[in-house]
Parts: sequence; structure tokens; C-alpha cells
Amino acid sequence: MTLNDPPGALKLRSAFELFILLLRNDGSLLLDFFSGPAWQRFPHAITEGFYRDIDDARDILNTSGFRGDEVHMHSSNRHRDQGATIAAKI
Repeated sequence: MTLNDPPGALKLRSAFELFILLLRNDGSLLLDFFSGPAWQRFPHAITEGFYRDIDDARDILNTSGFRGDEVHMHSSNRHRDQGATIAAKI
């Protein structure tokens, strides 16, 4: 799942609630996000985008019944910085 919704988006919370129901007890979720200052907007090819920082991504996971254990960051001079976290269902 790519985390690219505006602040307070209801569909984001609803999606995580659904994932909790669908995943096995030992299931995990890969969450991808554009890394940057939390909630800063940027133009995206499909829709308006929003950066997230790793703490924000973890907070969203933790309040949705997941535990973000593994974090990966990628940076290049050709693309926006990206982060990803593998989260376990708790």
C-alpha cells in the first residue's frame, strides 16, 4: 500500500481497519510512502501527493493495530525519496 492521502483522510483509516480484518494473525503489511516533511504537498502525476516522515508512518500503523518493525529508505537524484516499512499485525 502506498501512503499518499491528505491529513485526516477517512479512507486511509478505513483501509487499515480492513487490512487488520483480512490479514492472518501473523500477517504483515508493506507500507510505502514518499519521504519528506510530514504533510507537505507535492504535484503527483495522478493526484496531489503528500510527503510523510517515518515517525508519521509509524504512528499511523501503531494506531491501526500494526507494529512497524522494519524500515527501508531510498534516495536518488532522479526520483523523490521513498520510505517503506514492513509492519506486523498485533
